[in-house]
Amino acid sequence: MPLSVHSHSGEFCKHGDGALDAMVARAAAMGFESYGLSEHMPRQELNELYPEESGMTPADLSKQFDDYVAKARCLQREYEGRLEIFVGMETEYCTARSLAAAKELFATHALDYMVGSVHHVGGIPIDFSEELIQRARV
Repeated sequence: MPLSVHSHSGEFCKHGDGALDAMVARAAAMGFESYGLSEHMPRQELNELYPEESGMTPADLSKQFDDYVAKARCLQREYEGRLEIFVGMETEYCTARSLAAAKELFATHALDYMVGSVHHVGGIPIDFSEELIQRARV
């Protein structure tokens, strides 16, 4: 049984690809029985945003996340009986405050699951360049 629980659409994540509904349709066409949607949770501070999110604010990310959950819940209802869709999020551990924010989002949106991730070490985003990885190692 094919299963995926870590996915990003280009609609709600700049390093994803395509619209959320197209991604779900493709998963159904490929024979997935269960599929997890896990867009990134919004970061709380400007310095935590990814380079690809330049021009955005934490408030923009929060609105984008709310829009994602709303659309994902619609897709969950649309595909009921054909594809089991889990609506979740990928966590963002930037600081200790991130944990409280993740718990709050999980409860507020009654999410089905979380993907735990560390994309920042010592306040430095480590996913974007070798230079940043080296800075985080010091």
